[in-house]
Amino acid sequence: MVMVWFMKSRKKPPRKLFKKEYPKLQKYVEKKNDEIVIHTVYHDTVEYRDNLYKLPSESVNEGDKIRIERYDDQLIFYNAGTNELLCKHTLLLGKGNVVTLNVEVHDEPTIEEVLLDEYKDYEISSIFFKKLREQKPRYVYPQCRKIGSLKKHYAKEIIAKGMRYCVEVDICSAFELCSWLVYKMGETLAKRVLPPHTIKHYKIRAEEIRKELNDGRY
Repeated sequence: MVMVWFMKSRKKPPRKLFKKEYPKLQKYVEKKNDEIVIHTVYHDTVEYRDNLYKLPSESVNEGDKIRIERYDDQLIFYNAGTNELLCKHTLLLGKGNVVTLNVEVHDEPTIEEVLLDEYKDYEISSIFFKKLREQKPRYVYPQCRKIGSLKKHYAKEIIAKGMRYCVEVDICSAFELCSWLVYKMGETLAKRVLPPHTIKHYKIRAEEIRKELNDGRY
């Protein structure tokens, strides 16, 4: 049977064969927007992609290292040494421009700030996000984006309990939080939130968490 199918498929022109198989193909989107770089302050500005972006002069010194996090068309500027949020800018196309501070953009909250506000009734959340930034400073945005999606399927109180667990074991990450939720709330609910090709990793960690808690390790 296999040989018969193979011989029939060889007789089909490539265009017809592709047309038949195309619906079965999975879409793949390559993300090129997210980027994190570190540049140096020069006269209260920092260069990014051939444009200069103004920084708040009272918060920076000449030669300071600035971490620039790009998410789509938003640029977020942090002091690389202290993780202090300095300002935000909208990405500017072209070259040779000087982008001044925009109060409205500066005041627009990041997803991290949105989550802190959403969970402000749970004191543990501020500790969790502080540790998350300390432990994974280069991946704060994608982790916050993942955590933000959890509220569609989990109650805030449950998520806050998961944050408390993460703080207690000193592993504050989206992966650890999601793994705890798999352990606590089960795999069926987790399948609505987590990508199918990654859920096995969360299940493995969830089982480890179960054993660690049963052993009284935490």
